[in-house]
Amino acid sequence: MRLTYDVVERARDAIQVAPKQAPKEPTITKTRAIWMLSEEIETLLGEKNYTFDQAAALLEEAGIGIAPSTLKQVLYDARNRRAREQEAADSPGAQSPVQEMPGSSLGEQLSQMKEDQELN
Repeated sequence: MRLTYDVVERARDAIQVAPKQAPKEPTITKTRAIWMLSEEIETLLGEKNYTFDQAAALLEEAGIGIAPSTLKQVLYDARNRRAREQEAADSPGAQSPVQEMPGSSLGEQLSQMKEDQELN
């Protein structure tokens, strides 16, 4: 279908008066969310005596649906990552191969992600 110049001008006018949309809230993967919460989940499993089934159920209630077996694997990977980062940090002159997100809490990390997205 061929278009006329009038159609293009109407489209241009519509684009110019279109209201600004709210920025899309950044999203993360379940794995990233579990990594961000790994210390808190470890406390839940250790000091508070939760099982992986109970921890997964609690996360499900909070909006993070994850199977207990997947939770266990992701936490295992997070522990190994922290250990590798610690070894790299302890090595003189070595830099960590993994870039850490600023902020120590989930809220600070999500705020930083939103700020980063707004800058882009």
